[in-house]
Amino acid sequence: MKSIQIKHIITCMISMLLSCCFSLSIAGVGRDCKNNDIDRVHNMAVQGDVSSQHRLGMMYEQGECIFQDYQEAVMWFRKAAEQGHPQAQRSLGLMYKAGKGGPQDDKEAMLWLLKSAEQDQADAQFDIGNMYYEATGVTQDYQAAITWFRKAAKHGYAKALFNLGLMYTNGQGVVQDYQEAGNLFCLAAGQGDPDVQASLGMMYYRGLGVKQDYVLAHMWWDLSALQGNRDAIEGRGLISNLMTHEQIVQSQEMVKNWKPLRCKTEPE
Repeated sequence: MKSIQIKHIITCMISMLLSCCFSLSIAGVGRDCKNNDIDRVHNMAVQGDVSSQHRLGMMYEQGECIFQDYQEAVMWFRKAAEQGHPQAQRSLGLMYKAGKGGPQDDKEAMLWLLKSAEQDQADAQFDIGNMYYEATGVTQDYQAAITWFRKAAKHGYAKALFNLGLMYTNGQGVVQDYQEAGNLFCLAAGQGDPDVQASLGMMYYRGLGVKQDYVLAHMWWDLSALQGNRDAIEGRGLISNLMTHEQIVQSQEMVKNWKPLRCKTEPE
């Protein structure tokens, strides 16, 4: 009987200690963060709620309403990932890939990204495609990159569409096809992704796979800059010095009237 009581007391003390430590970790939260909301997420995560575990991991990773702690982030991502949460599996894979919260490990990164991708997570499919494209932790394999980018592209994932366009432009893993590349860039840009728009601006500025066109370069950089992309803001400033007033006005009118582009087809 005494043994049971002692175990109960120890359990209570551990719970109180964990609660105390967690309270200390949120002591410096900003005004926009509510301690009771953070406590609720933490309590649900401790009880095994998989979505709360992933949410808490994200909070620790980003330092959102809580002191940044990569090791805690990895711990909570793992708890959710082991329950099959696809976003947590990707998050855990990216932590291994970046070496955050522990040693950098491309093999573990790929393992968890594959688990997420197999649950049809477009962002994880894109991540795997990128690893094959850039030879990050794996042997460079353009065919594998194409396969994974296409999986993500079927979800309309803008960066995957853009990378496919680059591969068709350069003939990497596929027969060079500027028409298909242009269609893929069109589909990517239509998603409104600022990084894709910034990249398109650079392509038109330098004439990479497309005819050089300062007006279109300015337009894409302007659209991206309006969403806060710093590279686009810098590019727009650079190219403005090379353009006539009439060209800048033309670009601004195009931005003002811009709508998602009508593209020829969906990606194969």
